[in-house]
Amino acid sequence: MPQAISYIRFSSAHQGKGSTTERQHTLISKWMESHPDVQLSPLSGVDEGRSGFSGEHLNHGLGKIIAAIEAGKIKAGDFILVEAVDRIGRLEPLDMLNLLQRIVATGVAIVTLEDNQTYSKESLNNNVGSLFILVGKIQQAHEYSKNLSRRLKGSWEARRNKARKGDTFKKTNAFWLTTEGKVKPREALIVRACINRYLSGRSAKRTISDLSKQYPELVGTHERTVWRWFRDRALIGEWSNKGDPIENAFEPVIETKVFYKLQAELARRAKSMSPEKKYTLAGLVVCGCCGNTCHFRTQRFDGYTIVYSNCGNFLKNGPDACSNRTTWQYELLLYIFESYIPEQLSSSIWDEQANQESERLEDLKGQRKEIDAQIDKLLDLLISMPDSSNVKAKLTGLNEKKDKLSAQITETEMFLVGASYNDHFNLDTIVDNANLDLEEYLTDPVAMREQLLKTDYRIRMAGKVVTVNVGPAGSERYEIVRRTTRHKCYILKHTVPEHQLLDESDDEWHTVPESVRYYALNRNGCLTSADSEDDLVERLEMIRQHERSNIEFEISEF
Repeated sequence: MPQAISYIRFSSAHQGKGSTTERQHTLISKWMESHPDVQLSPLSGVDEGRSGFSGEHLNHGLGKIIAAIEAGKIKAGDFILVEAVDRIGRLEPLDMLNLLQRIVATGVAIVTLEDNQTYSKESLNNNVGSLFILVGKIQQAHEYSKNLSRRLKGSWEARRNKARKGDTFKKTNAFWLTTEGKVKPREALIVRACINRYLSGRSAKRTISDLSKQYPELVGTHERTVWRWFRDRALIGEWSNKGDPIENAFEPVIETKVFYKLQAELARRAKSMSPEKKYTLAGLVVCGCCGNTCHFRTQRFDGYTIVYSNCGNFLKNGPDACSNRTTWQYELLLYIFESYIPEQLSSSIWDEQANQESERLEDLKGQRKEIDAQIDKLLDLLISMPDSSNVKAKLTGLNEKKDKLSAQITETEMFLVGASYNDHFNLDTIVDNANLDLEEYLTDPVAMREQLLKTDYRIRMAGKVVTVNVGPAGSERYEIVRRTTRHKCYILKHTVPEHQLLDESDDEWHTVPESVRYYALNRNGCLTSADSEDDLVERLEMIRQHERSNIEFEISEF
């Protein structure tokens, strides 16, 4: 007896709690009822909260189904049941066609339950129209996700330009700021109270406990969240902007001298770190040579616990298993990671919204299909009762509902394929809608890490070079130039390759040349940055001379 293998995928975790899975399960049950000669297979798969655009689902639920096909556990004559083609993925059209070809070439058929279409080797070979429809669906699914991705990258650069000019712009900010960078009075009081309590000698955990009665908003806040507040240069009105700070981008909450006093106190107390399972970067750093996850090791030095990252395969099996023996300090990797947190999480949230829009489209089509069935019944009734005003009134009402649904379906389909994009796409609205989700992730390190682990975001470490698949170019490169003992820091070279960027003023794509910037980093973050290594060293010398002058001044005062 042939078997049916169901496959369910949704990109956001909360979709699994509502109508998304219920609808897909209902469609599967109805298909099984109408095909009693087919049995439901236990090999069925689910990809919860996994993106179909990045292809990350191919390493999990769908990947296991394909492996079962290749192993002969799923055979010719069997069926894979999916709600729609985009459940299988939103990959590049050629990649999607190759993926589908791998499945149907074995004799396994794919059934899309939303439109009751069966795609098999025979139907695609013998029915050119069916193949064209399939290609169209694939292109529609991918183009929507790609358009969102491009718009997202372009929007961040547009916001940076506005910030440099002093213009108002919107972005998800620290919780004490509005999306326009204005201070929220009550939240600012909470942050100042936390800073004052911490500077008085309390720990971050004790600070939260002491202030929770006065400020209930702090209940449930993690101490790591408070530490991130304390390190955020938005406190003094700066947008860190990946190490290229933009001053006066926001309203400041505290004075600059208080901020640097706070940084000094944080550095003084930084004596230990959490166990590996609690590291923010756990699972996100991988070896660029063998692909294995990198592990973290600790070493005590001068009263501090220094955390190092190495390829786990190299540590466990030696150089014969992997040649990547280079060690990176955790603080360097953490700085690179934190430079992109808002953008990367925004991208993840937007991918969820893309799927929600597709879900909405399928819901609308389902409603229209039900109305069509009701209209057909009324038309049959009208034949036998041609003078019934009641039947005619019901028909009129149903046709009006159908027209409204059809208009919504057309608008949503245009949105999905990118037609009339500027009319339907409102960046500010999406930023506002995503604000709550983004803030939730930013205040919960564990949730933030788990969300990013579901995407293709990874920090790839190969020798002295780290690459991160972020930014308008799609990938950026960091290289350890050297460690300077004189200035007690590492010098990193950051390269953004040449890429295309959307200029929203004329909606045209323009070439942005390769850019290089150098950063001086230590355990407390970025000391300074410059466009060349010589300029960076010169700035470090100025910082060193300033620090020595302050020490000499304090000694003379004493």
